[in-house]
Amino acid sequence: MKGKHRAQFRPAALPTRLYGDVVESDNGRAQHRTIIVVDVEKFTHGSRTNADQLVVRAVLYRSLRRAFGESGIPWDSCHREDRGDGVFVLVPPEVPKTLVVERLPGALARALAEHGEVAGRAGERVRVRMAVHAGEVHPDRHGFTSASINLAFRLVDAPQLKSALARSPGVLALVLSSWCYDEVAWHSRVVDPRTFRRVDVVVKDTAATAWIARPDHPYPPARAGRPAWRGRAAVVLASLIALSTTAAADRPGARGDTVTGLGDAFPGDREFLAHVVNLATGKCLARNGAYTHPDDSEKDGEDIYQWECADSHNPGHFVVLAPVAGGDWEIRSSVRADLCLAADDEPETDQHFRACRPGDDRQRWGVRRIRGRAPDAVVVENRGAGGCLAHQGGRPDVHIQVFRRDCRPFGQDEVGWSIRPYAMPGRRSCGEPWRGPVRNNGTGRRLADGTGTASTAPAVSIVAVDESAHGCRVSISGTPGTWVLESLTGEDWVRVHAARDLSACLAAVDGGVAARRCDGSRSQQWELG
Repeated sequence: MKGKHRAQFRPAALPTRLYGDVVESDNGRAQHRTIIVVDVEKFTHGSRTNADQLVVRAVLYRSLRRAFGESGIPWDSCHREDRGDGVFVLVPPEVPKTLVVERLPGALARALAEHGEVAGRAGERVRVRMAVHAGEVHPDRHGFTSASINLAFRLVDAPQLKSALARSPGVLALVLSSWCYDEVAWHSRVVDPRTFRRVDVVVKDTAATAWIARPDHPYPPARAGRPAWRGRAAVVLASLIALSTTAAADRPGARGDTVTGLGDAFPGDREFLAHVVNLATGKCLARNGAYTHPDDSEKDGEDIYQWECADSHNPGHFVVLAPVAGGDWEIRSSVRADLCLAADDEPETDQHFRACRPGDDRQRWGVRRIRGRAPDAVVVENRGAGGCLAHQGGRPDVHIQVFRRDCRPFGQDEVGWSIRPYAMPGRRSCGEPWRGPVRNNGTGRRLADGTGTASTAPAVSIVAVDESAHGCRVSISGTPGTWVLESLTGEDWVRVHAARDLSACLAAVDGGVAARRCDGSRSQQWELG
């Protein structure tokens, strides 16, 4: 406008009452940072004392400082926020992201492993999940916020990442955002992108693609995933190829070999306890009953669900696979051996556990490999009714009902599963008697069998009775009944399940011990030795 100064555009003033903490300065502008979130596995587990947690935190910070230094990342220049059971870190913009992806995970794993070799107690050992992302972050006087930070926290809580660490003998499981994999890992000459595994993460209201690796116990190299930016034509071509191959390879009966063994851990000739994990959600096929009913009962004919596989204190998060004639399997309740997963009359509806009926094809399930997928990827196909087990979709942060549908896998692997045998009693196998003190974590009192003297600590004998899918059934001197020991953190902490009903656990009560509904309380945790 001639003769007048052009007014500069300014946003409307923010109400001080609501927005007085917003910093409008050069320091408050968005910055592109590398985002790291580290979370300790089972930090709040009941077997960890306050003293254990203090040691774990000290080890975590000492290991992080050392790993950052070895990787060439200035620890003191990073923005850091303590999260109790973990740490949130923003790396300065000028630090190359290659240092974070290529050097930091291995350095941190080495530092934690060295501590684990000298840790005096199982509760002092440290294993972590680590998420790495990069994006715009917005500072204010309280810290930082952004959608990129939110995504990093969702990734570190991904069920697939928890499962990757739980199955690893190492100390670290790493997840990269799709951006970090495409822009850094894919081009690296230090890390092998073929050792990463693509996952579709759904946590709360966030859905994202990510890539998981185990730096100190890597997956075997596979065909590397192509970056998302390779172009629409490549995506279309890949989709056409996938459709053409799955159309032939994924029809029932043409899917791949019938599974009689997936490695030495998958027996083909005896029943075994297993996590049956959905490849789309990372959650486990679970029985009904006990943990949904106040009377701890199993109900015939109720829905089956998927739950977080990491909740090992809940025996309902497993199922028992029992072989039947012809290479097929029964899928039984993990608590009641007389309830079997049965196909209902209508597909696309919820499936249920029913009273086991020998010879009923609706309770027979064929397990077949999915060609072109990970070696342990399978479909679970019903012999009597046809169709395969699949997840319903929807929100994976609540229980997900399971139903049958056409067996051909789709993009999210709704019908894809991984069968992972689970050993309940840990290192104490049948045939290995044991005698010593057994101390309760809640009260500090010890079990006694009446044979000790006043000058010695109470001791009990644990003797094998027979084997079951859940592990070795044992007798405990001075405690009537037969029991199954479930290993907790380390080798010496156990939860003691009643063999007749695994939803009941031995608990310290006023005046002695009794079988109570299993939970996560310290009164149901026992230290051997």
